[in-house]
Amino acid sequence: MARCLLLHVRPKRPAVRLEPTLSVLSSAAVSRQTRKHAALIPEFAQVIQLPITQVDKGMRVLREVSFHGECAGDCDSNNPIAEAQAQALQHPFDTHNPVAAITVDAIDFLVNSSPQQVKAATLTEQDLRDTAKERREAIVGDDAPGDAAKAQLLFKVTQEEVDLGFLDGPYTADEISNLVGHDQWCVIRRFLLDQGSKHRPIDDACQSQTNAAYSATIRLELHNADYVASLALLIAKKAKNQKHGSGAWLGKCLDLTKAYKQVALHPDQRDLCITYFRGPGGEEKFFLPNALMFGATAAVFGFIRISRCLWFLANKVLKVPSACYFDDYPLFAPEEGAQEADECISQFFTMLGWSHAVTGEKGKPCSSSFDVLGLTLDLSQLQKGLVVLRNKPGRVERILSEFGKVSEPEAITRHQIQVLHGLLNFAAGFYSGRVLKHLCYDLLEFLEWRGPVAFQRLQKLSARVRHVLESMPPRVLSCNFACESILVWTDGSWESGHAGIGACIWDPLKQCGHVLGGVAPSWAIESWKEDFDARDGEPQLICHIELLVLVAVRWMFQDQFLNRRVIMFVDNDAARYAILKGGSGSDGMNNLVQLFDLPDLKFPSLYWIDRVPSSSNIADGPSRDDFALALKLMKATCVEAFAWHDELKTSVITRRKRKGV
Repeated sequence: MARCLLLHVRPKRPAVRLEPTLSVLSSAAVSRQTRKHAALIPEFAQVIQLPITQVDKGMRVLREVSFHGECAGDCDSNNPIAEAQAQALQHPFDTHNPVAAITVDAIDFLVNSSPQQVKAATLTEQDLRDTAKERREAIVGDDAPGDAAKAQLLFKVTQEEVDLGFLDGPYTADEISNLVGHDQWCVIRRFLLDQGSKHRPIDDACQSQTNAAYSATIRLELHNADYVASLALLIAKKAKNQKHGSGAWLGKCLDLTKAYKQVALHPDQRDLCITYFRGPGGEEKFFLPNALMFGATAAVFGFIRISRCLWFLANKVLKVPSACYFDDYPLFAPEEGAQEADECISQFFTMLGWSHAVTGEKGKPCSSSFDVLGLTLDLSQLQKGLVVLRNKPGRVERILSEFGKVSEPEAITRHQIQVLHGLLNFAAGFYSGRVLKHLCYDLLEFLEWRGPVAFQRLQKLSARVRHVLESMPPRVLSCNFACESILVWTDGSWESGHAGIGACIWDPLKQCGHVLGGVAPSWAIESWKEDFDARDGEPQLICHIELLVLVAVRWMFQDQFLNRRVIMFVDNDAARYAILKGGSGSDGMNNLVQLFDLPDLKFPSLYWIDRVPSSSNIADGPSRDDFALALKLMKATCVEAFAWHDELKTSVITRRKRKGV
């Protein structure tokens, strides 16, 4: 990295520009960055392949994992039926009987639209049939009668599927054997999932081992909320230069009705997935399926391929910007043609035979604000380059209601904490800043902590959650940020009790930078030492120091970072991971992470934390009082001292230890 920077800055000193992709910008905007994200700048300037005998000690060896393939079955070249089928098969390279170009395009789209990820089956279809009777007896025998009210509700929703033709039944075991012509049929136990106002029947294809007989070859990459936000930002960027119309856009979410159930199950495999549960009176009930089952892995992958094809057609044929998340299709259209686009895509889906909501809660017309994938997307300020993300109405009330259920120490259960964490973590993406992210991290400690002390802390955490949910503004995404990213390098050193710190900042708009150097303040060092046992000797504070430099730079340059893209290069993974996760197991570092995010409320910026090797970190010199190279690269004339805000200092000094509070 240092070499690349020297090559660019020394001769002409142009702006150093790193242009992240739109998906990266969207992830940064909603504060979602994973540790596995690829580095923006490659760590190695050159990678070469050498024989093992030519590798010396000074080289960094990269290990490569290769996929050697697996057995695809026996090959019998003397099978006349297989040969006849092969000869009749159309092929793109068969000049006499070629595959149509449109078919080739469709195949290429399906093959290349998702990255490969092989998860091989552990059973074959024949294995399922050979052991069907034994597994059926085990599942039915272990299924004791449950709550009669829930069983009645399950029977009611199942009967609705029978009326719609998705299932046939109910039947007895003997009747099923007569219908399929043998007794080697498999059962899949059905249970009811309560989703508030909706009761969803789930078929447990894992328990029946049906899922174990399916091989997946791709990794699913769904068009989630981040994708929809990226698409809205792209439209906002294009709408600023729109030559025709008002520039206002509307949107809606088209919802397929009974999505999985609109896809037929192959008749030859109905005997592998007989739906089973016990009725209100404890009697065994069996149903023959006609459609895909909600709970089968094969149904998920099969339906995703179909829904992605529909999305492809909507974009390619109808030219409607859209996304696809299972059976939901977020759609966007200019205000002047929104109604026509809505009617056009509705007619298109109807012509293809797909039922979808056209009235009611899920069939609303296009609007400037609409619910999609668990959030409310507001396009009313899109002409200004702004997209607003809000939590759906009712989510805040549900979160507070769930916290209210923990009204006594005995109510703190692992499941309840997981429910609270899931609700908070999802809601965190649609509020300004990352305050809720910190609360999520603090909530995780209750997974293993019980008793009166934990109950008191949870009550305090509940009060903090209520305050944040009721006072924090929604998250606003903007495409008005300057394209040029501010580059920041930070570093800290901890050698023989000396805490050196340094930072370099380069602003391509101003064509100048800053170089900072100094030592970590004693009040911070002494505060962190309280977390360690004095009998263990000198504590290792390098991670705290590295994180402190990031916090100091964020606070010092908050005005300059306002509405800018900022890429921060850090060579300490513990400090980087703490910011990405929104917390740390160390109380001192956890406090610093919260301080790092505090300026977001008044001085928002799009920041990205990237790794840099220590040998390429430009701030490595300033942290050790070596400023010559950094001053030259940053075009700086002097070394600046770190400034410490009173609020930052007070927060570090007055923090409390996690244990014993």
